[in-house]
Amino acid sequence: MAIETILIINKSGGLIYHRNFSESFASKLNSNDFLIIASTIHSVFAIASQVTPKALQLTQNKVDYTIPYIPMVGMESSANQNNRGNPEMKLGSYKGPDYFRESFVSWNKSGLRQLSTDQFTMYIYQTMTGLKFVALSSNVLSSHHTTANGTVDKTKSANLASQVADNFLRKIYCVYSDYVMKDPFYSMEMPIKSETFDKKVKEMVNNLL
Repeated sequence: MAIETILIINKSGGLIYHRNFSESFASKLNSNDFLIIASTIHSVFAIASQVTPKALQLTQNKVDYTIPYIPMVGMESSANQNNRGNPEMKLGSYKGPDYFRESFVSWNKSGLRQLSTDQFTMYIYQTMTGLKFVALSSNVLSSHHTTANGTVDKTKSANLASQVADNFLRKIYCVYSDYVMKDPFYSMEMPIKSETFDKKVKEMVNNLL
């Protein structure tokens, strides 16, 4: 999964962080474009929540929103860590080197979670407080699931890509909690200017390639 851009949108629809990881993609958009994208995502997310079919709303308690844990998504392998020999650069937190090791429940039960086009795929992870972590990917997972007769099951492949994205964005949220929310000089809902946070996000995106 190639991540082109990471966006973080606050609960009011304001863009508080964006970072490009593709030169070709970055050259096409400026800061104002990303502000428009963030507000549009926030508006579409709210609309999607309102137009959720009544039948689905009534059966929401019966729907399983559990996201399976996928090990080491966006994290550095032990072999690479040993080769570099620099423990200070090791990702992880007090919760462990992989941040979490169990399945988790998606808080986004009625809004937009994924948008697929011929050019890119957008994944959205929403926290309980309304903060949205958005990843723009140039493609989905290259590995496809095949059925018994050898045909490609695109539905399973898309589901796996979505689960990988949820695991990855949840870890970005963990990094946000460690390096932004614990910064005594950071003001809530304001743009993120932490160099350490930016560095960790870049490392995780590089490890995902």
